[in-house]
Amino acid sequence: QERDFTYVEDIVEGTLLAAKKVSDGTPINLGTGKRYKIKDVAERIFNIMGWRPKKIIFDTSKPVGVISRALDISRAKQLLGWTPRFTLEEGLRKTIKWYESSHVRKGYVDEKLLMEHT
Repeated sequence: QERDFTYVEDIVEGTLLAAKKVSDGTPINLGTGKRYKIKDVAERIFNIMGWRPKKIIFDTSKPVGVISRALDISRAKQLLGWTPRFTLEEGLRKTIKWYESSHVRKGYVDEKLLMEHT
């Protein structure tokens, strides 16, 4: 599967701009407009963290849904003057840094906390 991953600060910025500039309910997509394979995103996370799972398990018991999805952000550009500022890599690094500072204790990840926040 492929998805459009967007860093939260970009979404907040775009949402605030939309609240100021759009009053007629016009739908506006906020994203990068780029597709990333979920497996490739997981690999990037492993590389940033310097850690690898012993095995990646794909849960095939769940519905797959749409195979590939990316947003058309042309209205965001046109109406808001908005484009995302953070690359996928930058967003992952910032998210991992936040996660580690908030959830990693004594050199291990508290799996209970991880499950509560996923």
